[in-house]
Amino acid sequence: MASEFIASYDSWADFAQFCLRVDDFMCGNVYRYSLLTMRQPRDRLIPIELYRDDEFSFRYRFSKAAVMKMLKEICLRENSDRRGAPLPPLLKLLIALRFYGSGAMQTVVGDLVNVSQPTVSTVIWEVTQAVCLRLFPKNVQLPNATEGKSLMTRLYQIGRFTGVTGCIDCTHVQIISPGGDCAEVYRNRKGVFSINVQAVTGPELQFLDVVASWPGSVHDSRIFENSRVIAMYEASSVPGVLLGDQGYPCLPFLMTPLRVPRTSAEKRQARVHLHWLFGMNTCIWFEHKHQIRQSVFGGEISLGDVYSNDF
Repeated sequence: MASEFIASYDSWADFAQFCLRVDDFMCGNVYRYSLLTMRQPRDRLIPIELYRDDEFSFRYRFSKAAVMKMLKEICLRENSDRRGAPLPPLLKLLIALRFYGSGAMQTVVGDLVNVSQPTVSTVIWEVTQAVCLRLFPKNVQLPNATEGKSLMTRLYQIGRFTGVTGCIDCTHVQIISPGGDCAEVYRNRKGVFSINVQAVTGPELQFLDVVASWPGSVHDSRIFENSRVIAMYEASSVPGVLLGDQGYPCLPFLMTPLRVPRTSAEKRQARVHLHWLFGMNTCIWFEHKHQIRQSVFGGEISLGDVYSNDF
């Protein structure tokens, strides 16, 4: 009987304590109990404080000053809902830059700063969208008349071509299969799934225009014929001419290599043209030697890398 009485007493005591907590909660004393359920934040490494300047630049492709400048322009939101342990905007940007620069698995990128893979995926999407919407239109633009003269001078010093304001070419950014009935449209001539990205570049490897919305099976010339670049050069809104490879038609504003060079000057012109154009694009797209595993927004990731290259 004694043991049954003690057990009954403990049950009634627990119930009474529960009723008191419910009463406090209903009457407005919520803060005392909400603190008990909050999760403690993890110990996270802030790379900008952990690494020296040279180590930081080697890992993130940017100096610390450039990252802080980018952070001010990108205007990432900081969570204020008091749920969990929200990431600071600086750490979000660094996670995305590490992913852009390394092409590593999201789990690996998250392990470096002690965050989960789903969080890394969400952060990459958030940063990429911010870059595409806020920074890309402001920083990736075709030249006007004043800027065109400066580009002509600098490009002449490099390739000895007069009147050139940019070079145009396409590159394939490999992705996983998007699935569905139209998946095969993304398979290029090499048998892999990709996005065919068109880029117009300047003398300092800066991007002047980018189109990252066409599947890998589409030819370079079709992308060019349906882009705003051809419309702006046809309307003389952009000064000068473009340099392109043999995949493009020869137009009044688009110079392509001679198909059958005969004289030594013609051979030298074609060789310098192709060597400089493709060498430049190889350097630009070095970070895309790995496959982008997010087929849904592979184009947005490419645009994010484009702005990062221009910064």
